[in-house]
Amino acid sequence: KIIRWSVSNREFPVHLENEIIDAGIQKMTAVPIIFNSIVIGAILIAEDEDRIKYNDKILVSEEIGLQLGAEIKRKQLEQELSKIFNFSPDVVCVINNSGKFKRINPAGCSLFGYHERELLQMNIIDLVHPDDFLKAKRKILVFIKKEQTVYFESRFITRSGNVRWMAWTASSTEDGYIYSIGKDITDRKKSENQLKILNENLLKQTEKLHISNEELEQFAYVASHDLQEPLRMITSFLTLIEKKYHDKLDDKGLGYIKFAVEGAKNMRQIILDLLHFSRISDNEAISENIDLSDIINDVCLLQSKLISEKKAQITFKNLPIIFSMRHYLVQLFQNLISNALKYSKDSVPLQIKITSETHKPHYLLAVHDNGIGIEKEYYDKIFILFQRLHRKDEYQGNGMGLAITKKIMDKLNGKIWVESEVGVGSTFYIMIPKNKVNG
Repeated sequence: KIIRWSVSNREFPVHLENEIIDAGIQKMTAVPIIFNSIVIGAILIAEDEDRIKYNDKILVSEEIGLQLGAEIKRKQLEQELSKIFNFSPDVVCVINNSGKFKRINPAGCSLFGYHERELLQMNIIDLVHPDDFLKAKRKILVFIKKEQTVYFESRFITRSGNVRWMAWTASSTEDGYIYSIGKDITDRKKSENQLKILNENLLKQTEKLHISNEELEQFAYVASHDLQEPLRMITSFLTLIEKKYHDKLDDKGLGYIKFAVEGAKNMRQIILDLLHFSRISDNEAISENIDLSDIINDVCLLQSKLISEKKAQITFKNLPIIFSMRHYLVQLFQNLISNALKYSKDSVPLQIKITSETHKPHYLLAVHDNGIGIEKEYYDKIFILFQRLHRKDEYQGNGMGLAITKKIMDKLNGKIWVESEVGVGSTFYIMIPKNKVNG
């Protein structure tokens, strides 16, 4: 509020009051300088006598106070903007509607390599890379004519000849000037380009790998198919030799024939497994809704002789109905159950338990057994083709069963892994994704 002071009325204390009286001042009026309802200063009007009416003095003082407040605040704002302009790490510039620089900050001078006075004689288009000239010019014309904010990226050439990528945000105003902020994005562009090259190389390598896998699978199929006939001949002739010359051969000779026949049979089984393995990716069977309980029952029927010999107990309940390819699921569970039967303990009846959990994106199945278990260091190795953890005289097999289960799960866009404890047992987890039909 306005404060009045006079020699005869000293209601409000005044700084240096004695000095004011000694100077001959009889009256003094303090008028606040206000901007946006905030007092930012005051005007002091001192008089040696009462020459003008009080109300007139008040009106004049208030008008002066308001104008001064607005001007002071404008100057303060101008100083703050000037600090932002000068200390901004990005290029800040003002250009006219023909593209000529009217003002540019130190960051812009440093990036382009010119003094400010040199840039003020130049047009922003003069700095644009020739290959980006037309694109940049079109963008500049857009925000000159439409008075809207525009974003664009373009290459610029510095005084030293270096190429810098700049991301510009610019807006034009009614006074014909364009206010622009430019950010140096050269490092980002280099990273994007490197990533693009890496992706292109990755696509090429993926394509080469795909072709190589197809060729290997085709080779495995052809080789496996063509090898079966010679093996059948070897087995047949060895069997004939054994029958025809049985009474002429000693035990050692008969033993040799037996080893040879068993070796040929094992080779034939490896070839058959290779055929199964190589045809997994190419076999595009029709998917259907399948009750996993039916799959387990079918596998148990196929393995009934070995299950009986091992006195194994297989339990399962509340298994889901999933949309998938039947023969893959039969082969998957047949290999897992066969694996559990093979690596069971002689001293303990084998227990195989199959459970299921339903999650939003997938089903999680688990095949538990109380067999001999697997050491942790071999969790990944067991899913690799022809990898065996035991000698053939200890456990039969060719090291392909779990590799086949891994490839089946890859085909089904699922996942398989194992958790185990030696001497306690193993659990094979199978994650099968849902789809619109079974989800």
